[in-house]
Amino acid sequence: MALCRKSMFKEHDRHKSIFNITRASYINAGYTSDYFRECYEYYCVLSFSSHNTNKEDKTKFTIYKNGEVKDAVELVSLPKNPPVLLVPFYQLFFCLSIVWSFFILKFKYKIKPEICVTSFSLWSLTSHLMRILGFCKRTIFWTWDYFPKVKEDPYYMLLHIIEPFDKLALNICDYAWYASQSNFDKRVEIGQVKNPDDPKHKVVHWGTGGSLIGPVSSNYLDTGILRLVYFGSINPEKGLDILFESLPRLIKLVNGKLEILIIGGDTEYKKELQKEIKKQGNDKYVKFYGFMSTDEFDKIAETCDLGLALFVPEIGGQPNFSYYADPSKPRDYLANGLPVLITAVPFIHKDIQEYNAGIVLDKYSAESLVLAVSAYVKNPSMYKKGAYKLAQVDRYDVYYGSKFGLVYKDLQN
Repeated sequence: MALCRKSMFKEHDRHKSIFNITRASYINAGYTSDYFRECYEYYCVLSFSSHNTNKEDKTKFTIYKNGEVKDAVELVSLPKNPPVLLVPFYQLFFCLSIVWSFFILKFKYKIKPEICVTSFSLWSLTSHLMRILGFCKRTIFWTWDYFPKVKEDPYYMLLHIIEPFDKLALNICDYAWYASQSNFDKRVEIGQVKNPDDPKHKVVHWGTGGSLIGPVSSNYLDTGILRLVYFGSINPEKGLDILFESLPRLIKLVNGKLEILIIGGDTEYKKELQKEIKKQGNDKYVKFYGFMSTDEFDKIAETCDLGLALFVPEIGGQPNFSYYADPSKPRDYLANGLPVLITAVPFIHKDIQEYNAGIVLDKYSAESLVLAVSAYVKNPSMYKKGAYKLAQVDRYDVYYGSKFGLVYKDLQN
């Protein structure tokens, strides 16, 4: 059952230049890098690696011209996951790297970025300082998340120490974009946004790789086997506990014709799950895979029925930080025509419900999960059509084109 796709790339007049400053593991989050490479003559990206777990990630400064790498410099990659006391020194290094990158762009490549996009307040403030000094034309602080205070996690506590910098960046950068309505509402609630009605403040979520030319057929209807897939990091906050709690009832629901694919890097929690499934005697229904790139996942996704996004509602007595973000997992599923089985945590669940692009659990429980899967097997085609429709609405080339288009209207004035 091969997916029918069309190329997202269109020949058109490109914008001149954009500079993206991000974390290496998020370099193509929401297909942003794909969009920048397709739509800009010069796409410059500075990616930092310290807060990632993937060993292959490096701190790099890369310049693309018309979508192809023109030059790339590998910078010093600091040790990953530093102790909390070292984080301020890491951020100082990152900010100095940003300044260095601007100088390289201006004096070596003669590039003055039309837009500089950042996702962290200290990087945004550094970039805006360079904008004041004439190194770029506009700055966007695109805040992707908000972390509640979790006392048991010193890193999260440190993030709240820099909240004054968040407030400063949100109000002095040319634009402040928020990855979800929940993110924007929270920052207004805690007083970080001075004038919420200012058009510089916009909710801009991530785009979806909607390159499908039509709804994907149901594996369940085609083969009689219901195939569920989970793609992402494997830890207790991802809802796999209620999945495996419900496993005996799911097996019964489809008369044993069930396959569950769990895709993610090795963790202690993953090992615990594997032992528990084997102890249950249900290991023949579950296949575990290691880390996969999005491209590798796409090849597996086309054989699946439902993507699992079972976010735990609370962590440490506080809302799950995914509540304030726009997690990429649901969009990875939608991009492959997969309806999403999701908890009512990230804001995208409202769109999934509106478009019948999946099923929202009425509460976080194994019982609700079984009811949701039961609803899918009664009408797979409806949910497949809904997933395709929502993917097209949020297709990254169209969606980002409209949002960045507003910035270019400002540049022309």
